[in-house]
Amino acid sequence: ALVYEQIYGEEEGFLGIQYREVTDLGGLTVQEDIPLCLYFYTSLSNDSAYITAGVEDLAQTLHGQVLFVAIDAASDSDISAAYAITGYPDFVLIDDGALLSTFESVSRGSWTLADVVTWLSDYGYEPDYSLL
Repeated sequence: ALVYEQIYGEEEGFLGIQYREVTDLGGLTVQEDIPLCLYFYTSLSNDSAYITAGVEDLAQTLHGQVLFVAIDAASDSDISAAYAITGYPDFVLIDDGALLSTFESVSRGSWTLADVVTWLSDYGYEPDYSLL
């Protein structure tokens, strides 16, 4: 999970994105008080680093509204199969354990992270750019 919190070893008040291991994704989808956005990527793609940096920015600007969970399809193919992910990157929005929507990048052809922001805003999640 990409969590916006105090960075260990830094001065107090220095916040940033920290990666936290999720050991029970199924439990997290129903227990979390805010929606989850599953970000499916593959470490085998050259574009992953650029897109992941943008997803980190989204996780920061949507802190408290949406919890982002990064899933490497190369090592977690069973999770990708469970959500019928066929291309990377893809995003899945889950609330109260139910699938709300999928942002299928392959079917969109050309897209940017601004399109992901628009997709999330269609569900009422507006980024707080003052956090950047």
